[in-house]
Amino acid sequence: LRGSIPSELGLLTELTRLSLSNNGLSGPIPDALGQLTNLEYLYLENNNLSGTIPSALCSNSGGIDIDIDCPQVEECACCDCF
Repeated sequence: LRGSIPSELGLLTELTRLSLSNNGLSGPIPDALGQLTNLEYLYLENNNLSGTIPSALCSNSGGIDIDIDCPQVEECACCDCF
């Protein structure tokens, strides 16, 4: 995959795992992903993402495991940076 992460993924509210690793994705992580309240795992490493992790992802009440490349994306408490 190339380009940006589609904000429409935020409409998949029953999603528990999302792996977009090892693609040519770039740009920010859409705020709409914060609507994925059932999300447990978000894998985004090995892309060219930038910006910050949407705060709604880290405040997910069930907890979430985020794997992402740093320093392109600002680190957060719920992230594992590579």
